[in-house]
Amino acid sequence: MKGWNNVYRNELYSVDDNTDLDSMTVSFTKLNQAQTTRGHAHPAEEVYIFHTGKGIMRIEDTDYLAKPGDVFTVSPNQHHKVINNSTKNKLTFYCVFEGNRLKKVYDESI
Repeated sequence: MKGWNNVYRNELYSVDDNTDLDSMTVSFTKLNQAQTTRGHAHPAEEVYIFHTGKGIMRIEDTDYLAKPGDVFTVSPNQHHKVINNSTKNKLTFYCVFEGNRLKKVYDESI
């Protein structure tokens, strides 16, 4: 797809970012079967949009069922992660957040 670049890949998941935007990132994650993303928190808001599969969106200490079409908003500094509890199917989702991850990495490397 035009404007998409792989930014991370390991045995847990693969992450592609769209690089067409300057001040926002649209990220697409493919979470492998029976895997969990690394949990994290950050000062910016983030939106998760689930695309395929079913799993769990954990925000702080609360688990929410996540299925295609579900949208979750994460407030600043809330700890969150995604859990794929399927042993058969990948769980895919989009994330939208402020800033351009690739531009920041590029600018810091200069």
